[in-house]
Amino acid sequence: MTRSIPCWFALAFVVAGSAPAVAQDKEERRAEGEAPAQEMTPVADVPDPATPAAEVSTAGPSIAGYVNTTYNYNLNAPASGVNGAFSYSAAHNSFMLNAAHVALNGTVGDNVAYAIEVDMGVDAAVTSGDDDFDIQEAYGVYTSGKLGFKGGKFVTFNGIEVIESPDNPTISRGYLFGLAEPFTHVGALAMYQANDQVDVALGVLNGWDLMIDNNRAKTIVGKMGMNTGDALALTISAYAG
Repeated sequence: MTRSIPCWFALAFVVAGSAPAVAQDKEERRAEGEAPAQEMTPVADVPDPATPAAEVSTAGPSIAGYVNTTYNYNLNAPASGVNGAFSYSAAHNSFMLNAAHVALNGTVGDNVAYAIEVDMGVDAAVTSGDDDFDIQEAYGVYTSGKLGFKGGKFVTFNGIEVIESPDNPTISRGYLFGLAEPFTHVGALAMYQANDQVDVALGVLNGWDLMIDNNRAKTIVGKMGMNTGDALALTISAYAG
């Protein structure tokens, strides 16, 4: 049993805008017990082809963000000055700019949505592996009725922990997040919203935390989610590759 008792303080400022329904804000899904980027919201039927292009609605972009800074002190005072490998609160006895986070999303017409999220700071260095700037997510979504397609870079289905510190269950992260679970994927997904409570997804990915695949094989991902509101939220996901 470890005797390490890190203590820290965190200050976060949030400026948020309303996100379009088709690209729901990730924080809302997390509050319902869902893993990030899991849920697809059905949109209206495809507009009549005879509708003039000038009448196709465009919402957004909507911009939100926060700044998160912490002070970390480990009562064990590690000689290395580091609290632990692969940690978002790695530096001992240090102030850190954990993240300056900016999220932009919107819709084009009734069927196309987009989202871009950027992180700058030491959290980005952990997520990306080496750089203090990281494009956390950048993807497009096309939906028609209950069927949808997503392509680009998006966060994982796995686990309950998230990259954004203000929305994580705790200000720090468990060692499973990153060591045993991925942060993000680059690939494409087909999604189906069976009803208001059940959705499924199946897709092909480059692998774990990779912008460009590093081998000849792709990773297959499958996911089923059930959300009954405050009473129960359950997600089952699997990766092979």
